[in-house]
Amino acid sequence: MGALASGEEPTAHAVRLLLRRYALAGRDDILHALEHALTRALEAWPQAPRDEHAGWLMLFVEAAAVSDDDRVREAAGGLATGLRESWGRERRIAVGAAGVDACLRANAAGLPGGDLQAAVDELERLVGAAYEPGEGLSRAAGGGRARLGDHVSAASALLTAYECTGRLPYSMLAEELMQFAARTLGDAAAPGFIDGDTTSKPFALNCEAASVLHRLSALHRSDEYREAAVIAPSADYGRDAERILRWLAPEVPEAGFAGAVYGLAAVGFDPAL
Repeated sequence: MGALASGEEPTAHAVRLLLRRYALAGRDDILHALEHALTRALEAWPQAPRDEHAGWLMLFVEAAAVSDDDRVREAAGGLATGLRESWGRERRIAVGAAGVDACLRANAAGLPGGDLQAAVDELERLVGAAYEPGEGLSRAAGGGRARLGDHVSAASALLTAYECTGRLPYSMLAEELMQFAARTLGDAAAPGFIDGDTTSKPFALNCEAASVLHRLSALHRSDEYREAAVIAPSADYGRDAERILRWLAPEVPEAGFAGAVYGLAAVGFDPAL
């Protein structure tokens, strides 16, 4: 929280982490920092790059559950409307799927600007244009190796679509995409992932991958879900996510605000975070 008290502008992830910590602990000191950070976030988001708007919308969706500030709902509505303006034209899977994911969450929270059917239609357009059975989102990579961000963002949006609609094909495709990423983008020397044609091991994307694996793990723990869905029987996504987070942990102290992405992924395993 020290960084949030400085003059540095907060990121959407950093304020979301404060929201999660306040929801878990209910402490007055966290509430004071949260109120200050949320005010600054409401002032900062209009200057944020358009590709980051999905992250800001996710922040305001979560903030609307604990804040009665009308500006939060207004910001969420404006962001959702802006994201929808690119639907039908956006070709970047990672960016487009993140926007759909955020709009689905806004719709589920009853915020203005949400449209469930339109969001689902856009998600199906994005994934359908890139998906090859057994080959992941191969068409999104222009003939090269698939990109990690495409698979993680699409899987997250598909899981959110399942949560909103109850349609099993969405969650099963999310699992297939993460299985494909594990086969083709897994780092042979470590628990995490590399990114496409590069050998880089992106910190934030590995954190987001751990979050998606954690959500898959939660589904697999449900007897009702296991009976209804076709799943990978030997998968242990909770174990995989925890291994990734342990692998990334040494990098967190030097990550600054970027470390908030790690916190959002890790809070499911360690509420003390």
